[in-house]
Amino acid sequence: IEPQQRGTFGARAKAYGHGYLTRPVRESSLVRVLADEMAPAPKRSTKVHEPLKQADKALRVLLIEDNEINAILANRLLSDQGHGVTLANSGNQALALFEPGLFDIIITDLHMPETDGLQVISGIRRIEDDLGQAPVVIVGLTADESEDTRRKFFDIGAQAVLTKPFEASEFKDIAERFSLL
Repeated sequence: IEPQQRGTFGARAKAYGHGYLTRPVRESSLVRVLADEMAPAPKRSTKVHEPLKQADKALRVLLIEDNEINAILANRLLSDQGHGVTLANSGNQALALFEPGLFDIIITDLHMPETDGLQVISGIRRIEDDLGQAPVVIVGLTADESEDTRRKFFDIGAQAVLTKPFEASEFKDIAERFSLL
């Protein structure tokens, strides 16, 4: 569209409930549009949209993700399933938030600056060992589908690995496998 048509196009897109971006796309604009698009939609006819099935039990989830867009998407997926999500945007923040018994499950990204997901898992396991606490279920989160990466997660103490982007059914399967639901 031409620059003089942006206002008209924007008004039309909003009238139909759609977000839009203009070039150059700024990160803040992308995050805002994604957040708006992911916000709970107004109640519509169930003939068009079926409501999301809530989890049998709401879990307390610590989600560790440094990428803002991935964090918004994963948080939305888990919240829509009825789970309570605490978001940490770094490994250091996650370790500061962690207390045994506070979370039912922890999902940690692998690649993060300063303290990566493997270091987070190791730190959490060390805290649990020092306090004599039972291990919390930890799920690794990565875009890397290699067997070597999966093995690293398991070797350090994760019980499962999800590949980005993950589906609600995959999370539910893991939660059920570890008797959290």
